[in-house]
Amino acid sequence: MALCIVSFVDWSRIRHSVEVEADGLFEAVVLAVKTFKQHDCDPGDATLIEVEVRSSVTHTITLRRVTDSHSHKERLSCNSHESPLR
Repeated sequence: MALCIVSFVDWSRIRHSVEVEADGLFEAVVLAVKTFKQHDCDPGDATLIEVEVRSSVTHTITLRRVTDSHSHKERLSCNSHESPLR
């Protein structure tokens, strides 16, 4: 399952968004529309629905590993194969 933010802009240019967990695009939209209807902001059939899939990546590293790596790079060249975090 993925965490998704599903949103649409209504006829008065107000954006409505809801967070759902779904296995796919269609399931995310169906769950979101159900929630929108419960809150009296039902999108029309021709409404453009936006689905944003959220993902989270966690990196865990000790400070010693970072400082050792930094010291090692200073002693050697800048030819490191370590990729920067983006």
